[in-house]
Amino acid sequence: MSRNITTLLKLVADGSSLRILNCVAKSYEAGEVNGISVPISRTSLTRRQYYRRLSVLTKMGLIARNNQGK
Repeated sequence: MSRNITTLLKLVADGSSLRILNCVAKSYEAGEVNGISVPISRTSLTRRQYYRRLSVLTKMGLIARNNQGK
């Protein structure tokens, strides 16, 4: 249990992951496709950084993918 909490805190403390979560929140507030679309260009991350962070966020349950892969 404490390992999951530690991993979660490290993930949220990571600036790159926080940028992705921030972009999701902003797009949701702006009504852009219900917050499900976050282009890589908005995060200023490389493709590798973006997809690695996205994978970890998904595994931790902070974000979810729908059937269309968004």
